[in-house]
Amino acid sequence: DFTSVIYLDSNGNGVLDVGTDTVLGPTTNISLLTPGQSVNIFVKVFASPGVLIGAVDIDTITATTTGGTGTPPPAVSVTDTTIVISGDLIVEKAQSATAGGPYSVAPINALPGANIYYQVTVTNTGAATATGVVINDSVPPYTTYVAGSAACVPGSAAEAGGLVTGTVGSLAPGASAVLTFAVKIDQ
Repeated sequence: DFTSVIYLDSNGNGVLDVGTDTVLGPTTNISLLTPGQSVNIFVKVFASPGVLIGAVDIDTITATTTGGTGTPPPAVSVTDTTIVISGDLIVEKAQSATAGGPYSVAPINALPGANIYYQVTVTNTGAATATGVVINDSVPPYTTYVAGSAACVPGSAAEAGGLVTGTVGSLAPGASAVLTFAVKIDQ
């Protein structure tokens, strides 16, 4: 009932530009990345007409290394979960090197031991109230969640097992909810 298209942010602007950004296949070789370098990847999910509210789509993206010298680092996987709900929601994620922002979708450079602050904003752009709204985000690999940093307005937030959850409940048309949390880059 779902199809997904994965894009590489070819121009590095942090915005999905269909027609400009590169569509990735199941075994696409992105490019040579140097230590500390990163790339943005977008997952665009399409639900077929008639998909029931509550239906779930799970996409897992795994990055591995090839070539180089020495022992390659382990593969890293990220799971993207999409749940069909009532309403029309837009999700935007940004990060900052400073508590409280400013937040940006552009990559930030940070050294081991530094904190990165995340902000996930969900906005109901539909004409109906969205119900049962829950925001989930994973703690990135090679980082550790900063205890007590999760907050969700409106709602409540918690972290368990590397998953940060903001429980919003209902979100009226035009309203937004914001989940924030911090992680520390592992040394």
